[in-house]
Amino acid sequence: MPSIIRFQTLRSLRHRNFRLLLIGALLSNAGDFMQNVAQSWLVWQLTRSALLLGIVGFFDSIPRLFLGAIGGAIADRVDRRKLLIVTQTLGMLQATASGVFRSRPLLACTYPRVFSRRGKHHQSDRASIAGQ
Repeated sequence: MPSIIRFQTLRSLRHRNFRLLLIGALLSNAGDFMQNVAQSWLVWQLTRSALLLGIVGFFDSIPRLFLGAIGGAIADRVDRRKLLIVTQTLGMLQATASGVFRSRPLLACTYPRVFSRRGKHHQSDRASIAGQ
């Protein structure tokens, strides 16, 4: 039985740098997916509005549409390794700041006032958001 590394499609895994890139990309994409689901879930839990959920999805995707070509032009002109390190670090910082902001009970309790269809701050909203 031939070794799995002999398959042509997996030859790139012989290179350490490619394996590191692959693992990093998988972790980054998994983090992006979890953040997207958590953000959508938060909006749904606070509003129960399909419209606002769609708006969140739209504004999550629109920067990729408009900035994709610009990002491609930049990627062609600068060192890709440095660009990858900078963009992944900025994405990590943004996700961390977003998570810290949403996990603070004092700040999280203000969300129902902003998004609630009822227009009032209810005890049930505060308890569910603060994890009580």
